[in-house]
Formats: sequence, C-alpha cells, structure tokens
Amino acid sequence: MTSRIYLDNNATTGLDPRVLEAMLPELSLVPSNPSSVHSFGQDARKRLLRARETIAAFFHVKPHEVIFTSGGTEAMNLLIHGILAPPFTGHVITSNVEHSCVDKALKAYAERGIPVTFLPVGLWGAVRPDAVEQALRPDTRAIILSAVNNETGVKIDIRAISEIAHHAKIPLIIDGVSLVGKELFDLPPGVLGLGASAHKFHGPKGVGFALVRSALKLAPLFVGGDQEYQRRAGTENLPGIVGMAKAIELLSTEMPQASERMRKLRDAFEVELIERLDPVIINGEGLRICNTSNLAFRNLQGEDLLMLLDLNGIAVSHGSACSSGALEPSRILTQMGIPYPLAKASIRFSLSRFTTQEEMTRCIEILVKTVTKLRNMT
Repeated sequence: MTSRIYLDNNATTGLDPRVLEAMLPELSLVPSNPSSVHSFGQDARKRLLRARETIAAFFHVKPHEVIFTSGGTEAMNLLIHGILAPPFTGHVITSNVEHSCVDKALKAYAERGIPVTFLPVGLWGAVRPDAVEQALRPDTRAIILSAVNNETGVKIDIRAISEIAHHAKIPLIIDGVSLVGKELFDLPPGVLGLGASAHKFHGPKGVGFALVRSALKLAPLFVGGDQEYQRRAGTENLPGIVGMAKAIELLSTEMPQASERMRKLRDAFEVELIERLDPVIINGEGLRICNTSNLAFRNLQGEDLLMLLDLNGIAVSHGSACSSGALEPSRILTQMGIPYPLAKASIRFSLSRFTTQEEMTRCIEILVKTVTKLRNMT
C-alpha cells in the first residue's frame, strides 16, 4: 500500500522534528519545577522565561501577557470565564458558528440570564464588521469571535472588528486556534485576549497559551498556586512549553512562504475537482485561510466518502460524532444555512506546511474515482 495522506490538519498537526529535538533535553533532564527555590527550580524558571519571551516577541506583546495553558480550549475558557465571572453584568456578542468551547460556554451563560447575541453569518461564513457594529448595545461588555472558522476556513475581518471594539472600549476576545501557524498577522490594539493551541501548528499536544493584554482584567479559571501571574494555577508543563516556543520560533522562518505554498496547493486542488467532478461547491463565500477547503460533493453521502477515502489511505473529516456513533452533518454548516443534503455531502480537507504536491495529486485521482463510483451507485 502506498503511504497514507493526512489532510486533517485542522484537527491536529504532526510534530515538527525540530520541535521534538528541542523538547528531548527537557524530557531527559533531572526533575525540575519552575516554582522551586533551589538551583534546579531556578534553572527551570529561566527556561520557562525564555520560552515566554520567544512567544511574546513573535506576537509583539509583553512577556507577562503570555499565560500558558493546557491548550486552546482552556485558553478560551480562561478568557471567557475570566471576563464573565461574577459580578459581571452586561451584554456579550458572538456568532452562531463558534467552536464548541466558545459556543457551549456562552450558551451556559445565556441560560443563567446573561444576554448573549449569537450573530448569524449566512453563507458568507463569518461575522461581518457592520453586523458587529449594529449589535452593539450600551451594556455590551465583550465581543468573542473566532479569527478563522475551523471547518470552513472563513476569516473575520479582525482589523475592522478590532477598530469597532477599540472605539467602543469593549474587549475583543479572539479564538486564534485556527489562525496561528497558518498565516502571519498583526494583533490589533482592540484585541485584548487571544487563545491558541500548540498542536495546531506542529507543536506538542497538551499545551497552549492565552495572550492577555494588561488592560484586560480576568478572574482565574481555577485557583491553587501563584503560577502564571496568578491567572493559571498549577505546575507548568515545561517540556510542552519549550516545544511550543520552538514551534512559534519556526513560524518566523517558515512563513509567509509556507502560507503561499499551502494556498497554491489548495486552490489548484479545488479548481481540478470542480472541473472534473462538477457539481462541487465550496462551503463559505468569505475570504478563507490558506490551508482549508470544505467541499460539498452533490449526490452522495459524506460519511460514505469519508470511509472510502480512509480505506484508500486519505484522512479527512466530516461532521461530528453523536452519541449513536453515526456522523451528523456539521453544526457549523447547518448554522450557515447550507441545506441538510449538502451539509451531509461535505468533506473538509486541511493542509499543513508539510503537505506535498505529490500527495495532493494522488488525492485528486483517488477522489475522482471514489466520488464517481459513489455517484454511479446512487
């Protein structure tokens, strides 16, 4: 069997060998805790500080504004619960296509009586600045949005929305999990918080960070020790943090060339599939991140296509597993207003900077044969 092709990089990415190399010494050193006062602990604290400074320099923030977490979900929960903790009162703006860690958290607050506006995005796939501006109320106290939708790859206009938030003096909190590592970007002044996860940009699993601007006042998500400037209790995952810092450092040298390479591969992939398998529809009309292609293949079931592609060594994604074990169409796609049959026929392909032209060419040929076969069967 030929080598397998991994095109589910929005779920997780492979560990860059250079990241592993950076982590190995940390994993093999004597036990060390950055909070300990002895020399072993102080040496560990220096390594923790270097990692924090590396990430802060990349995002042009201050080192104390980098708070280490266990991943993107914790980072976003820290930001959301930190802002909305009692005695919070006020109105929150978000969208109806957020990642579940944001969507479920804010729905829980809405059930407790906090007014939350879930802005519809329609077929465009992302909230537009004018919709955010029109949703502002005198009591609006937070705007919480994904920079990039993880399923369609559609981007918000982060700079324009930041200007709206900054002018209104309302904190803008960004889920940056699907943005960091895909394209370079500047952090606009209106963005007071951003969450990210290392395993989405070729770093290790189990570690992430929240960028928390000094002006943003947060209650801690949980309490214990005084680590992370009293915002995230618990001994830091130093091997993971060192690996994440290395992954961030590599972005400075790999991008934007890697972004352009992924975009060219993705665009050529879509053009050929649309030409050879029409009708094929690109889900999300808005400007997309460079690595993501969410396609609806009319007249078939996406679950069938997913399984056949997997049998042929191609890993992609479709929908989300429900309690029965079956695959339901993506909540994101149905919330966008995409008809149920098209949502059921949709597959997400997500590239990484390690994806090759040969892999995409092989994927196209296998897809054409598989889709044609399924359509003929139906």
